Amino acid sequence: MNRRDFSATMAGLAGLAALPSALATPAPARRLIKPPRLKPGALIGLIMPSGVTDDAHIEKCHRQLEALGFRVKDGRNIRAAWGGYAGSVKERLADLHDMFEDREVAAIWAGRGGSGASALLPGIRYDLIRRNPKILIGYSDITALHLALYRHAGLVTFHGPVASSSPTDYTVTQMQAVLMNPRPETTIYMSIENQRRAETHRHDDDSTSSVFDQQSASISASDRRLGSPASDTSRGRNASWHSSGCSSVASSPCRAQNRCANCQRETRSGPGR
Repeated sequence: MNRRDFSATMAGLAGLAALPSALATPAPARRLIKPPRLKPGALIGLIMPSGVTDDAHIEKCHRQLEALGFRVKDGRNIRAAWGGYAGSVKERLADLHDMFEDREVAAIWAGRGGSGASALLPGIRYDLIRRNPKILIGYSDITALHLALYRHAGLVTFHGPVASSSPTDYTVTQMQAVLMNPRPETTIYMSIENQRRAETHRHDDDSTSSVFDQQSASISASDRRLGSPASDTSRGRNASWHSSGCSSVASSPCRAQNRCANCQRETRSGPGR
């Protein structure tokens, strides 16, 4: 076999090796679906797609969600145990599907992370979920569900605190802004706590460049927590969001190509209306 024939043979074998994985991955949904927004008093479906739990943990989930003004409905199998998992794959899938099918449930909240969510992916009924779009919230191991529902159902989900978390006021405010007050974009501002840490670091190390200029201190805590611009909306006042090294202070706030540390704001799309 000459070099040309050998190269052609190897290329063909490489193509055949890649074929099964290509066939196993379906094409993504044609368009993304945003779930309806959450309303005060909405019914939340509590599920445990990953690690095993107990009554004390479930009670904490109820307290946290009810403190946010929601009602809670438990999945039928959330107290099940199968080794270190909250039930068998079949039981955890049943709870996930039941909550998406239940018309009274407005959102689905994972009680905890851990491990085991990836085992659900082959059995998820993605067509059912796409027909019944709802908010899904959780982090850690729940990330597997987020990625799968995005890829195979075209559903926008939300990487956020699990139901047993004890979120700060800042976290609650930003989460409510995304889930309950839909808008084309939601601005996530730096928390007061992180601002103070940055300012402390600046004073402790004189060699560190300024992160905040003096004007930034004039933005009130309520403005930052509400995720809204300061009450004075003039360009001059908005310029206080930039450090002294930002090139866009005199023009369009937070749109410069080379933004300073204080301008690294993120935007997230919220649920549909």
